[in-house]
Amino acid sequence: MRATRCLVITLCAMLSLVTGSLSGAVAERPTEQVVPAPQVNPKAVVWRTPRPPANPQAGDVWVNPKDGMEMAYVAAGEFILGTSNAQLDAWLKEYRNDKPDMSQDEQPRARVRLPGFWIGRTEVTNAQYLRFVLATRHRTPGHWEGGAIPAGLGSFPVVYVNWYDASAYSKWAGGRLPTELEWEKGARGAAGRIFPWGDQWDSKRCRSYERIAGRKYEAADEYESDEKIWFDAHDAVREGPVAVGSYPAGASP
Repeated sequence: MRATRCLVITLCAMLSLVTGSLSGAVAERPTEQVVPAPQVNPKAVVWRTPRPPANPQAGDVWVNPKDGMEMAYVAAGEFILGTSNAQLDAWLKEYRNDKPDMSQDEQPRARVRLPGFWIGRTEVTNAQYLRFVLATRHRTPGHWEGGAIPAGLGSFPVVYVNWYDASAYSKWAGGRLPTELEWEKGARGAAGRIFPWGDQWDSKRCRSYERIAGRKYEAADEYESDEKIWFDAHDAVREGPVAVGSYPAGASP
């Protein structure tokens, strides 16, 4: 639900790397600050150690030397899983085409406690995936002609990879794929917000329908005509993903 109004790219996967409870490096806290500073900890720092630090604080970033991924630390503690009745009612009112049974997996709402974990601040890029391919001789995505990244897309999310590719990459990078609970906590924060940035929709904060199609989604639209409007609005420039980090205002805490 948190991603319902953001663009969903079909037939592709965007990887996120998680490292769990690893024996980290013991060192003094660096002076380099995280930019932008996370809401959860304005004193968060950047670690550039061979392994994750032993005693990180919420919002700290560790730069994985294997692939250069910036890993954000999500501290141990509770978060709100799922959607409240009030949030769901508001959603269904706005989208009159939606049916209540389409959101049953959002309830019941609950508080869930998780141990601390590290998760990638962005999707894995094509350039990062190429490091993995060169190191392991793993197959490249099918649209990489001649095994090369499409021109100009090095900083774009790697796409057209399956679960096995994603899992292999994660293991090579020293981590694993996130669980559903880790993903939800990382994506929306601990307070149960609907979107990563809050409860109010803002099309400027993500790769959204409005930004692709150039028009606001109308609840009264029939799915068939809506689909036609969507594809008619596509072109070679606007279609598909954009470079990772393109929407910093849409980041979660």
